[in-house]
Amino acid sequence: MVLEDRKIAQLRDYIAGCQHKGMEKQHIIDTLLKSGWSFDSINSAFEPDIKEVKGVAEQLTAEDIMDTEIVKIAADAQILDAIRMLRESDEGYALVMEKDVPVGIITGKDVMKNINDEGLINILLPCSKVMTSPILFAESKERIFDICEKMKLNEIERIPVLKKGKLIGIIDTSSLINLMSYD
Repeated sequence: MVLEDRKIAQLRDYIAGCQHKGMEKQHIIDTLLKSGWSFDSINSAFEPDIKEVKGVAEQLTAEDIMDTEIVKIAADAQILDAIRMLRESDEGYALVMEKDVPVGIITGKDVMKNINDEGLINILLPCSKVMTSPILFAESKERIFDICEKMKLNEIERIPVLKKGKLIGIIDTSSLINLMSYD
């Protein structure tokens, strides 16, 4: 087992060198297969050591992965403004703010819930009447595993991050997926 672990470690070093030189993953795999390496060995070398990943992930906090660019809209802004903002933003949400405090969130889903049977929506409604509220928050030093659990239990896709009561970022499911993906 130790010899096999050493071979995989050497293979990982070789792969890292190839990637550093800009070689594509498929080209590296093809080269290694032609050199006699088994597909299982190559796959093992490309996969991160799960203990290492888990160890790092256990130490990560909200501050480590949050997005600091936050889409915001005033609570008294009209839903038409929110619709325009959602359309123009790639984020798919707008945090609804009263002064500097997030009081809710608006997503496309919230807008859809307010369309009547004729397919119309009162575009003059204030965001405060359409938003999802109350919202949950994560603390800046809260562990990622705890945040994931909170999001899963409450079936939410986004969670604003606070530091000493002040909004400093947001975490969404894509941030978490990107964290766990290994290339």
